[in-house]
Amino acid sequence: MSFKKIMQSTKFIILALFACIARPLVAQNITAFEDFNVVPMESDKILAHTTVLVDGRKIIAVGPARSVSIPKNCEVVKGHGKRYLIPGLADMHTHIDEQEDLLLLVASGVTTMLNMGHANGQFITTTRQSVNEGKTLGPYTFAGFWIDGVPESNGFYVTKPEDAKAAVESAHKLGYEFIKAYSLVSPECFRAICATAKGLGMPVVGHGQRNLDFREAAETGLCMLAHAEEYFYTYFAKGKGPEAIPDAVQITKETGLTVTANLSAYHVMAAQWGKPDVLKKLMEDPDVKNLRPENRDQWEGSELARNKGSLDKRVPFLDTLVKSLQDAGVPLLAGTDTPGIPGLPPGKSLRTELELLVKAGLTPYEALSCATRNAGGFISGVLPNQEKFGHVAVGERADLVILDGNPLKDIANVNSMEGVVVAGKYLPKSKLDSMVREQSRRFEAEVALQKEFEASLKANGLAKTAVDFSQPRGKIALREHYLNNLGYACLGAKKIKQAVTLFQLNVKLHPESANVYDSLGEALLASGDKEAGRKAYAKAAELDPTNSNAAKIAAEKD
Repeated sequence: MSFKKIMQSTKFIILALFACIARPLVAQNITAFEDFNVVPMESDKILAHTTVLVDGRKIIAVGPARSVSIPKNCEVVKGHGKRYLIPGLADMHTHIDEQEDLLLLVASGVTTMLNMGHANGQFITTTRQSVNEGKTLGPYTFAGFWIDGVPESNGFYVTKPEDAKAAVESAHKLGYEFIKAYSLVSPECFRAICATAKGLGMPVVGHGQRNLDFREAAETGLCMLAHAEEYFYTYFAKGKGPEAIPDAVQITKETGLTVTANLSAYHVMAAQWGKPDVLKKLMEDPDVKNLRPENRDQWEGSELARNKGSLDKRVPFLDTLVKSLQDAGVPLLAGTDTPGIPGLPPGKSLRTELELLVKAGLTPYEALSCATRNAGGFISGVLPNQEKFGHVAVGERADLVILDGNPLKDIANVNSMEGVVVAGKYLPKSKLDSMVREQSRRFEAEVALQKEFEASLKANGLAKTAVDFSQPRGKIALREHYLNNLGYACLGAKKIKQAVTLFQLNVKLHPESANVYDSLGEALLASGDKEAGRKAYAKAAELDPTNSNAAKIAAEKD
């Protein structure tokens, strides 16, 4: 092509781009974020006085406020040249599978998450589809199917390569994007998992493999290490200390492994390890009132404070390792393991993670990258057909966070959130705060109802109490998790009839839950009523296609 033609072609492209920015747009689902300091996360720079246009789920324009034409009659959110606009945050290690926790994530600016196992089947097959389509409020969710090699992990486990292959194939059919390989998978099963997953386009993430050499696990197919602390149990397990960090980093770099730092989980565990007073203080945090009641119970019953010894010496070791990985160019992700660890409430936990990354030596830009551009780059690299996210850029998913302060100057400014855009929907902080308060008030009402239920049990017995509480009181009903715990306590005490009654009550109150039918089926079988038990298991399998155990029991013959 001649130089003249090249210039003509270039001129045409420039004019076309200018026309896209300058010409009037038709306001449909467009929202304009006018005159912000945009942190696009392409580099450690800020675009002052910039306007961003969002149309539905996509960012359609990013440019100087004086140049971008704002459509008439569209929603306009003003930055006044003072506020900051960053990409939505990604928590790449959660165990969240309840819609109530999704609200807490969004209210803290988390617009993407990776569930790393143990999610209930209905969340996988129903809730997250609704969230990912923008029908239900929550972060865009990816999910990993947990596979281990021993039953003690309380997850799905395999001992034969053919079973490992079948598990991966089943997870793929059910819609999981990732396979999470836990710690004690046998070498043969791990190789079968990785080979099968590769053929199906499913990345393998998870723990360091105790039964394989660190390098071999990465080269076999592990693409992301779920915790930086996993180095302690694998690479550094044989007496190696901080002096071996350069070698560990070099292997990580050579094998192309991505690492989720997850400093928040280790720091918080170390702080309360063997220290009941710390746990008590954590429970006094005002954010605890926003937790689901079952999460509060789990925190209060945590065994961490009852452990012996100390993790304190390993904390600076871990920080140094993470900083060394960053300096070597190893891609780092932000993850928190929320909500199971006391002190890490959904959403707030990721802000804690960012602050700890900076304390470990990362710059604010590097720390923020872990929760934005790195997360988006990781997903694009292993799941290329997914929507792009992690930058404020044209064509990417419209997930944004409005801040009052500059996060590149001080990472603590992520706490100055004034609004969130999730899948193109703008929610001001005032609206999100109101939704969280309303949810918390409902939690308190549910806890009060539980106390009424317990008082009635003492006064009237289970049979009458079950009838009296079989309908919601207004919009409040006994929580599924609460009744399930009571039912299993009765099963454990061999009070089978009472267990059946409690699970039947749970079915009446929560007929959409596969879990309650599964529990009822177990109690009915224990009572000797095999036909009713199998029917309950069949209903559980119908509601939750991931529950292969329920389907198996339902199909059994006498």
